[in-house]
Amino acid sequence: MGSLGEGSATVVMPRKAGLGQAFVLMITTMLPVFAMVPLAPDVPLLFEHFHSEPHFDVLVPLIMTAPALLIALVSPFAGMLVDYVGRRRILSWPLRCLALSGLHRSFSIALTRF
Repeated sequence: MGSLGEGSATVVMPRKAGLGQAFVLMITTMLPVFAMVPLAPDVPLLFEHFHSEPHFDVLVPLIMTAPALLIALVSPFAGMLVDYVGRRRILSWPLRCLALSGLHRSFSIALTRF
């Protein structure tokens, strides 16, 4: 009584994603856009500031396009890694890297030196 026999099977019902999961998914996909939008009005100032750097006419626009390009190139591998390791463990590290890269831009004094 109350115990599972050898022939009984356990039925596992798939979990339904709720509003919280939808919110987290939408916010994390918008983070790169949120990181670049505040920088867009300052692009002319960046051209002025870095005009003495070699190849500034190519490097300043790369500040806006390089993150999107890297996302496109790295996302398939990131997807494989997430499938292997798990979503929760992986999500915190990219968020930290995004925050650090945003801070790096704030304190950058040259386009070619890190």
